[in-house]
Amino acid sequence: MIGAALHLSHWYREDLIQTPFYSNDLVSQSVSALFFIVLCIYVWFGSLKKEKEL
Repeated sequence: MIGAALHLSHWYREDLIQTPFYSNDLVSQSVSALFFIVLCIYVWFGSLKKEKEL
């Protein structure tokens, strides 16, 4: 939603948010895949935690 809101503003340009590896497809795809896997593992182990009783 933040990205969509930025596109509506008149001062927004794509080059303002480019990361150092933005133009390198292999690195950017690898970093994205790694973050997605880490997120999945975090959610997986978070769902396995037992809830503490008060």
